[in-house]
Formats: sequence, structure tokens, C-alpha cells
Amino acid sequence: MNSRKSRRKLKIALIYPGYPPEEELGGGISIFAKQAAEGLTKKGHEVTVISRSLRSSVQQSTHKGIKIIRVPSSSRFSGFFSALNFNNYGSLFYYWRLKKVVNRIEKGKGPFDIIECGDWGAEGFLFSFTSPEKLIIRCHTPSFIAEDWNSFNPPYFSAFLKFLEKITLKRARNIAAPSRSLLRAIEEKIKIRPVVVQPYPIKTKAPFKKSYPNTYSEKRPLRILVAGRLEQRKGQDIVCRTLNILISKHFPVRLVFAGADTPTRTETFGAYLKSILSREARDRVDFLGHINYKKMPVFYTKFDCYVMSSRFESLGFVVLEAMRAGLCVLASNMCEMPKIIQSCENGLLFQSGDYKDLSSQIEFLLKRPDEVERMGRAGRRTFLDRFSEEKPIEGMIETYYQIVEKNSG
Repeated sequence: MNSRKSRRKLKIALIYPGYPPEEELGGGISIFAKQAAEGLTKKGHEVTVISRSLRSSVQQSTHKGIKIIRVPSSSRFSGFFSALNFNNYGSLFYYWRLKKVVNRIEKGKGPFDIIECGDWGAEGFLFSFTSPEKLIIRCHTPSFIAEDWNSFNPPYFSAFLKFLEKITLKRARNIAAPSRSLLRAIEEKIKIRPVVVQPYPIKTKAPFKKSYPNTYSEKRPLRILVAGRLEQRKGQDIVCRTLNILISKHFPVRLVFAGADTPTRTETFGAYLKSILSREARDRVDFLGHINYKKMPVFYTKFDCYVMSSRFESLGFVVLEAMRAGLCVLASNMCEMPKIIQSCENGLLFQSGDYKDLSSQIEFLLKRPDEVERMGRAGRRTFLDRFSEEKPIEGMIETYYQIVEKNSG
């Protein structure tokens, strides 16, 4: 095996949906792709991002040394061929477009060392047949897992596409996952090969809270943030029921939901959340919709607490961002949260799905503002010690080299 000093720089293709500024297509996945691409480029590797796009034609650009190719996912086909389509996100024909783009690049500038795709939408499907030795699938929660927790919402993708997600994961020789929890959820559905567990890279440098209030009042309430797409899996309904309790007891709180709404089978999940809220509680809630990812680091610092009420998460990207900003995090005790949050040390855990327990935890903070500051600062130290971008990027690079060296051995 080559020594680290003699290792050459790698040519890496990252294939992800909605690379910013089209993050509404990929959400947290697109933000991961951006941070991974920038981190790998800083380490001297040559990165090409190929992004599923809502645009009507292929577009190319370069940003911070990263070549970005946006590939349309729409399809003109209907009738019989509509069975092959994504639900408004593209089709098998899109996979073929991806393959053509990669072939053109490799013909002109030589082969990629690594082709990385996410599990969402099976974008690595064709590569699992044509380039399995250099393909790595990075799991983010495939739709066939996410939809188990979203019975209110119509399916993201067709049954056919979810089948392709499973086939791609089954065929993949190289798989990375952000947590053991996601790995266990996938393995309950399908048999996959051994997986490398690597947290997502999150930029270390970002604004953080410098001061905290000494007390809370009607003029300066406890400001609570919940960020993420409004959907059943994220558990915003639990927070709404918690707010009803707090307001009925006349506690000074203000709640903000930041995230795009999603349709349910009868209305939208946002409308459902509003129907849960008591009349008094509705005056204490703001639904801000989608907020551009560039504004989020500063946005976090406007709040005192962050609530993560999800029923399932692969890791908890927004929890780490909130900790980075110095917010006191209250998280449901599911999946990886007990490994990140040590209750009463760097945040608080509540029983998953138990809005009464969450209410009790928030009441404790309202009576002890000093604990909001202490745990907020402790959470930031946890982020810096365990989750800053340097370690995950180095882990990704080491995994890439292992793949390359295995293929050349």
C-alpha cells in the first residue's frame, strides 16, 4: 500500500440532486454535497459535481475550483413510459443522461477515480453495472425508509423507483452511511455489503451566540427554532402539542418553523400543524417556509433553543448546525441522538413522540435560563471536538484511497 506522502490527488465525481442554489430539490443532501465538494477541493482533489436540475438544458459552471454540471431530470415521455418516471423528478432516461455526461468527461480528461452517488433516487443505478469498482453509494435515508415514517404524505417516488434504490444498494460494492441507526434501518429491508460509517462534514466556521438572556418574559420570550421540511417524519406535530401545553400555563415562548411545506393526502402538513394549535398558541408561532441555506448560519443565532422532534433521522444534520451556533438542543431520544446529546450536559433528551415530556423539559429551561447558556456552550464544544468538517473530510478521503488502492492492487 502506498504511503500517504506518495498518494496522488484524486479525480472525484459527486452526483447529487439540487446542488445549491437548487437546494429545494435535494434539501440537506444538496448542502452535504456542497460542503463535501468544497472540503475535498481544499485538500487538493479534483472535484466535478453532476447535479439533477430543474432547468431545461445542461448547464456548466465553475465555483471555488469545482466544476458543476447541471443535468435536467424532466422527461417528455408519457403513456407507457410514464411508469419509468420519477414523481416529477425525472426517470430512467435521467440515469442515461448522467452516464453520457460521465462518459464524455472521461473520454476527454481521463477516468474518474471515484464516482459517488447518494441513495436517494437511485442515481447510481447504471454505474452499479458499468463502474461498480469505483462507485460508492453514500446513504442519506433512501425514500423506501423515509416513507415508512410519512404515512400522511403521498409517496415521494413510485414503487418502481424505490425498487431501483434497493437494487442499487444491493449491488454496491462500496457503501458509506452517516450512522449505525440508518444502517440498521436499511438492513431490515435488504441485505447489503459492509458499510463505512462516516458523519457528514459540516463547516466549522459559522456565526454563534455570544450572549444569552438572564430571564424570559412576554417582551423577551424563550425563542425556539424547528428547522426542516414539514412532514410527519420530522415530528413537528409533537412540538405543536407541546406549545399548546406551554401556552395554557402562560409560559413566555415563541416558536418558529423554518422549512418548506409538503402535501398530505388531503391538504398540506403545514395546514395540519396549524389545525393542531390552540387559538392562543397560533399567535406564538411563525411558519417561515424554506430559507436559503446561505442565510441559515446567521438565522440560528437569533434563537435560544433548537428542538429536534423527528421520529427517525439518519444522523441529525440540523442538530449539529444548531450546536455549532451555540443553541441549547432538545432532541427526541431516537437513533443517534443519545450518542450526540448527553442529557443535562450538552442538551436535553426527551422521550420520542412524548409531547408532555418535551413540555416538561422546556419548562425546566424557562425556570433556569442559566442552563440554556451552559448547555448551549457545551453543545458547541461537542460540535467542535467531534463533528467539525476536517475529520469527516479526512475520513472520506481515506475511504476513497482504500477503494482506489484495492482496484489497483
